[in-house]
Amino acid sequence: MNYHLSDNKPPISKGGIKPVQDLKLPNFVNAVIKPTSVTGKGMLLKKIHTSCFVFLLLLVLANSGCIKEYSYEGGPVPPAVIDSTPAPPVTPNPAIDLPVCDFCNVDRDQYEERRWSFKVGDVLQCGTMDTAHVTPDRDAFTFYGPSSCSPITGMVITAYLDNYILNKDQRNLVITKVVFVYSTLGLPKYLLSTQRGSLFYLTIENYDHQTKMTTGTFYGEVLAADGTFLQVHSGKFKVKMI
Repeated sequence: MNYHLSDNKPPISKGGIKPVQDLKLPNFVNAVIKPTSVTGKGMLLKKIHTSCFVFLLLLVLANSGCIKEYSYEGGPVPPAVIDSTPAPPVTPNPAIDLPVCDFCNVDRDQYEERRWSFKVGDVLQCGTMDTAHVTPDRDAFTFYGPSSCSPITGMVITAYLDNYILNKDQRNLVITKVVFVYSTLGLPKYLLSTQRGSLFYLTIENYDHQTKMTTGTFYGEVLAADGTFLQVHSGKFKVKMI
């Protein structure tokens, strides 16, 4: 039996071309092919090629329509959403146990020679120290000393001066490379300590190169032993830079 293409066309929906997945391929083929005479062989092949092209075109259009339904069509692509969640708030008072005593609660947040003090929330810590040890190039120093409320608890501060050198009188030097540690002997974790990336500042308010006496302040963010972040503030010290 010979065949030729009929003039029938693929079904069209009111909204445009009907999706290919809704077309039943056997019926579609039967709809466009029917018996014809032998004399139409050349025309038959031409129409078959045309029909195949139309079928492939319908397939592409239908698939592109499906993709388009899930694409953004509202103008320029919106910018990526950036997570701007704020950092957890700093707790005003420590949840950890810090050594306290009456001695540190009586005007001990003043500048006193060979003494240090600081606050965490409303809790005042204070202690003593002998001297501060300065590097041979006088571009870094460390001072430390025990708490007045606990002989096994102490503070250590190390500061790197960068572009400053303690070879002459200095005033109001703000130092940002500071390591702060407050610890109790025998405990597995520091009570308070700076971390990589912590913002912690030490200011040398006055350095007398002749006497080596130095007064200064410090404050910044520290990690507590319980994993919370706290603020050390109102820190003060007065010591000789030997």
